[in-house]
Amino acid sequence: MGFIRSPAVAGQFYPGDSKQLSSMVERYLEEAGPPAGPPPKALIAPHAGYVYSGPIAASAYNLLRPVRGKIEHVILLGPCHRVPVRGMALSGADAFETPLGNVSVDKAACETALTFSRVEVFDATHELEHSLEVHLPFLQTVLGDFQVVPMVVGEAAPESVAEVLEALWGGPETLIVISSDLSHYLDYDSARKIDGQTCQAIEALDPSKIAREGACGRFPVGGLLAVARKRGLTVTTLDLRNSGDTAGPRDRVVGYGSWAFAEPVAKAGGDDLVETGPEDPPPPPPRAASVQWNTPSKTGSSDSTAVEARPPAAVRWDVEPDEKSVPGKTEATKESTEADDKPKPRAVSITLNRAEPVSKKQEPRPGPSSQADDTGQDRPPTPSSEMKTADASPPQALDESSFEDATRKLLEDHGANILLLAALSIDHGLEKGKPVSVDASEHPDALRREGACFVTLKKNGQLRGCIGSPQAHRALVVDVAENAYRAAFNDPRFPKLEAAERDDIDISISVLSPQVPISFDNEDELLAQLRPGIDGLVIADGGRRALFLPSVWLQLPKPRDFLNRLKIKAAMSADHWSDSFEAWRFVAEEVSAADPS
Repeated sequence: MGFIRSPAVAGQFYPGDSKQLSSMVERYLEEAGPPAGPPPKALIAPHAGYVYSGPIAASAYNLLRPVRGKIEHVILLGPCHRVPVRGMALSGADAFETPLGNVSVDKAACETALTFSRVEVFDATHELEHSLEVHLPFLQTVLGDFQVVPMVVGEAAPESVAEVLEALWGGPETLIVISSDLSHYLDYDSARKIDGQTCQAIEALDPSKIAREGACGRFPVGGLLAVARKRGLTVTTLDLRNSGDTAGPRDRVVGYGSWAFAEPVAKAGGDDLVETGPEDPPPPPPRAASVQWNTPSKTGSSDSTAVEARPPAAVRWDVEPDEKSVPGKTEATKESTEADDKPKPRAVSITLNRAEPVSKKQEPRPGPSSQADDTGQDRPPTPSSEMKTADASPPQALDESSFEDATRKLLEDHGANILLLAALSIDHGLEKGKPVSVDASEHPDALRREGACFVTLKKNGQLRGCIGSPQAHRALVVDVAENAYRAAFNDPRFPKLEAAERDDIDISISVLSPQVPISFDNEDELLAQLRPGIDGLVIADGGRRALFLPSVWLQLPKPRDFLNRLKIKAAMSADHWSDSFEAWRFVAEEVSAADPS
């Protein structure tokens, strides 16, 4: 017979009275607003005193309200603050007590975890540990009855934590929660800078980019990121603040963030792919692609400023893909007398595009209602607070012409190949369930450099998926392959792409410049500096952020409409404004593959 682990920080980190505690948790959840998006498979949330981190934790736990009564098991991992441990330590308790009642420990799952050599039972590290305890009242409030696997994680490689998480992953009845605060005891601006870097690492699913001082729970976080990358989970940043934003002074703060991880739609709830029934027709066989170049042509416009059209390239779909083939090195398909028996190639023209600036005489023609980058998948990481200062450089400080010239040259030289690579990665996803593996060393220097891109998929002119990287953090060629796969299979607004749809999909890739801060004192000054058709925009306030690509100007040509819609995307009201409102701009160049007219 085990024992009941008593609360260690009730009355300190949160109220010890059940009514006060329940009221506080409900208030934080209500302030978080109505839950939106798919139910998360995993969460990262902070573990400080509720007056400091409660609102940030609530933004994560509020997402669980729709699945109350459906989640039966919570795998709860957090760092050790009191008694050190190497590897991972379970509790021998039968239950964890809180002012809201007892939470039973899932003994069966604990036995599974103990089959791993890095896992042991070590009650001493649990006795005074708060990193797990503070999550339980939130979980009790939103889930009702559930069992917990409480695991304190000391120094452990991401792979070691990941293999335990994999063994306990389960289906929709199981939730993974990782407990972690961010930077500790820095001044406000320094904390925002390093917390922004940690946010980028989490969004990139890259534990190696989390600095030692970036997160106290970096070891359990690293394990989740490793599993998320392997399983193709989509991460959404829900909130990013510090104690200086909530209840403390700004000279010595602790950073907090919350993130939600969603499984691919077709795989949510289990590891097995959905099988096609015998009555369904077989999907078309996966096909690879090759590039066929045509001759340059002049535009048909009478405008004296018309330029020579870019040499169109046709992306041709061929049978029997070779996973080892590299874009740009693909051999031409051999013709034969049996060609009519093979799938006919789908030719698409490749063009370099950008939204035209709005003039007083003429506004851009309205495009499709879909917004190419309206996705909550890759939210912009919090830029360094060093960016917004009283003497911040004006928007014109960006060497825009240099970026445009270099990027246009890159797309002229390699646009066809990165479109081909995006198509190959999608095909690889249809066949293998993961993006195509890219060795950046096999590609030209321009594609090996770090770059940020968004990949947009449209079907019959309507948005079918869009995911991207707000800031550069890996080789551009790798970013293209990863984001193409995620746009096809991990955009939670859409079901994952089916093989039968692939020939109806048009691909466009936007390459983004670095972000530059905009200096302003009020909303009118910000609006006056926006350049319709040119600027992409990032806004941030109170831990909420959102991004629009320049192409969205085609649907929202007026600056105020553009800004207001972006506020709504960031979960702000359209009329929201505060002294802490921040904005950054960037430019983008786009290459697209669309059906020839």
